Amino acid sequence: MSRLEQLQDAMKNMKKAQIPRLKPGQGVKGNEPYGCFNTGFAWVLHRSVCTDEYLVARQIDMDHFRNKILFHAYDGMRAFALNHDRGWRFKTRASAVKKFHDMNFKMMFDNLSQAIEHEKLRIKAQKGDIGAALACMDY
Repeated sequence: MSRLEQLQDAMKNMKKAQIPRLKPGQGVKGNEPYGCFNTGFAWVLHRSVCTDEYLVARQIDMDHFRNKILFHAYDGMRAFALNHDRGWRFKTRASAVKKFHDMNFKMMFDNLSQAIEHEKLRIKAQKGDIGAALACMDY
């Protein structure tokens, strides 16, 4: 089975991650964007120590949202935004896990789509297509 077939098969069989019960102060980090690591753009599910609520946001924005919630800047708000990203707070684990799965699933789908496109370009580049070789540098 070629790498391209493996990626296409993975896209068909994507599964939701198992989320353990979180104690206050614990969290779960989702997938990073394709080709990146430790950028802060992965989705995070966090259980707050102070409010015992669940927060779902990008890793880079989580501290900002936690501080705003702690200092009551977002009282009464369930969804909030910072620059171009959004964050959500939930009272129950089930709704927080569902939102985390939705956002992480979108990230996984985008990652696999980009990996398939990258693999197609790589195959073309190996056959001598200069345009494909230059496009591979975008990844």
